[in-house]
Amino acid sequence: MYMQSTMPLIHREGLLKLINDGIDKIPATWKELVPNVIKSKQSFEEIQTHAGLGFFQTMDEAEGVSYDAVVPRYTKRYTPVIRTLGIKHSRQSAQKDLYGFVKSQAPMLAESAVATMNLLAANIYNLGFGGGTTSPDGVALFSTAHPLANGLPNESNLITQALSGLSLENALQIAMSHKGERGIPKYYRGGFKLAVGPGLAGIATRAVESVGLQGTSDNDTNAFVKGMVKGVIVDQLIGFGQPVLSQNWFLLPADAKDNQAFCLEAQGVSTDTDYDMDYQVTKFAASFEVVFDVLGWRGFVGSLLG
Repeated sequence: MYMQSTMPLIHREGLLKLINDGIDKIPATWKELVPNVIKSKQSFEEIQTHAGLGFFQTMDEAEGVSYDAVVPRYTKRYTPVIRTLGIKHSRQSAQKDLYGFVKSQAPMLAESAVATMNLLAANIYNLGFGGGTTSPDGVALFSTAHPLANGLPNESNLITQALSGLSLENALQIAMSHKGERGIPKYYRGGFKLAVGPGLAGIATRAVESVGLQGTSDNDTNAFVKGMVKGVIVDQLIGFGQPVLSQNWFLLPADAKDNQAFCLEAQGVSTDTDYDMDYQVTKFAASFEVVFDVLGWRGFVGSLLG
């Protein structure tokens, strides 16, 4: 008697290996927007920010040292979320699979997994205006009212200007003027990157790469922008599904150490399989557990035009 396994080829080869092989072949654009990955086995992670210290003070001979206090500021909790997607098919379709559809389902899951990660990263910025993404200070990531300690004036990282050479200059000057909680300037030695959706790709490239400054008629040099902007990130998911946001653009630190966006990963991609004997249906599911967020707002500038 001729016997054939009821478990399809996709299962025998190892679903997880097939998915991971597929993931390695798909552009993970999220790593440009969110360069930092923090791995954790906890159900959540929590941070507490502090105001830091002020400037050193002068001390006269034989006089006492000026002691400062480390003052706690904000607490924020980050909780990874499980994301999952499954597929199923009958034994008959697996046995025949005339067009290789069953075997192609693992690469499809891989593509969906990477696309989801890419969207979660882009949404840090897409949703950073109305409170969808908030800084530990409780304010929207892009805001004109980020509070500082000791009654210092609020800081801003939000503008409402269409992308051009001049508005990019303005955004760079804002980012470079950001101060810590006690008023000490922040430094970004690696420069910045400009992130845009496809609709601004041409304008962004010209604004950064042109020898002359866009928006001026007297041959002003573009040396400042060219020197400070280390590259243009064109991400198809910036403004994705939200046409009103497609003209928004973002400035972010180029050095991963200065970029406070991160992915908290509690579990990488894992798989489950099941076979329903009654219905002779094989089920596959893949899942991962992550959250994308920010540890702070400094170094970021967003332009809201929607």
